[in-house]
Amino acid sequence: MQPDELGDSKIEIEIDSDDEFGESYEEPGQLTAEQVQGSVTYTVDWTISSVIEQIDADPGDENTQGVIFTSPPFQRRTAWNDERQSLYIESLMLGLPVPPLVLAESLINPSHFYVLDGKQRLSALKAFVKGEPERLKLGGLELLGDRITGMDFDEIRLRTDTRKLVQTMYAQPVRTIVVRNWKSPALLHLIFSRLNKASVPLASHELRQALYPGRMTYFINRESANSQALRRARRLKEADTRLRDAETLLRYIGFKTNLDKYRGDLRDFLDRVLKGGNDHYLEIEGDLRNLLSQLEAAIDVSFKIFDRAAFLRFDAHLNKYMPRFNVAVFDLMTWYFSDPEVARLALENSAQVVAAFEDLCRNDRRFSGYLISTTKTSEAAFGRIELWGSALGNAIGRHLRPDDFRLPFLPIAARKA
Repeated sequence: MQPDELGDSKIEIEIDSDDEFGESYEEPGQLTAEQVQGSVTYTVDWTISSVIEQIDADPGDENTQGVIFTSPPFQRRTAWNDERQSLYIESLMLGLPVPPLVLAESLINPSHFYVLDGKQRLSALKAFVKGEPERLKLGGLELLGDRITGMDFDEIRLRTDTRKLVQTMYAQPVRTIVVRNWKSPALLHLIFSRLNKASVPLASHELRQALYPGRMTYFINRESANSQALRRARRLKEADTRLRDAETLLRYIGFKTNLDKYRGDLRDFLDRVLKGGNDHYLEIEGDLRNLLSQLEAAIDVSFKIFDRAAFLRFDAHLNKYMPRFNVAVFDLMTWYFSDPEVARLALENSAQVVAAFEDLCRNDRRFSGYLISTTKTSEAAFGRIELWGSALGNAIGRHLRPDDFRLPFLPIAARKA
């Protein structure tokens, strides 16, 4: 119904004058430092059991049982899928540390709290324990999958062989930070924004460099940051703040020196390569520098042959190269083009090399599958190198055995127990 069609009818709207979020948000830039500094924060430690009892509060219901309101206007809707929710529950059951909750105390009802950070975690608890809005059955678990996959809260709680997992979860402490004395919703919006901007998870190599400091680690980080070739390959304008260029270099060194020891767990493999390199750095420093020079030469050859399509995956169905760096293609090209003689022959037969790669993507389903699969199986890592070696060898008129291009000078650390 349009406004002019209302006629004499009246629409009564009850407006709550105490609505804390009734005003429009101020831009964070309109806040003063004094307004921000005037707020007060304190910390409390709750158990998961007590947190579950307190969600979800209803600010409009004076008889509500909970005190934690998970959906203020600046919060997003539930965004985690069942797998992410399940992994959070698994962390609690194993007693692993979890991020703190950040709450804002209500100005109207000091016993109520708005969630600034932690909505997705609380939503996972609601779905698992209370079955709201739908009961969560656990899936995608990494450590408890063989015991409780497909089970819900009641099934786990009632079984004698799994009920202790629920007990551990309930007893898990959760650090909670509470903001009091805030003067404007704009401040809460600012806090929420800053929390989310700061919540970028560590990339694999960011964590790895912290766990394995040493001369090999410094070499990887320094040389990858200074390598224009690596930046060109990864389409980076400058050294990557997330250390993707460093992980790419470490991956190349790891495969080149220890591909025969790779068993499908890439993180563990690269950890062991880095630790082994740190332990033996003085023995292998010269070899590492030579390997880096060969890598940069291989990158240059790849661009000369494939131009802007270097290190991109060719999609046979779309008949075009996909516009994202593909680390599997990077593995293939640098494995062989790092050899000066292969590089020379490939440059002399550039058109044949490009045609061989595209034909392999079109006609070999195993190969095209290897370019979109992860390296969780050694078959994918070995298989694509072997298949490309055969196609490349035909294109340049030389038989290529993958193992002939391995340089086993770096002692890898033993597998963790």
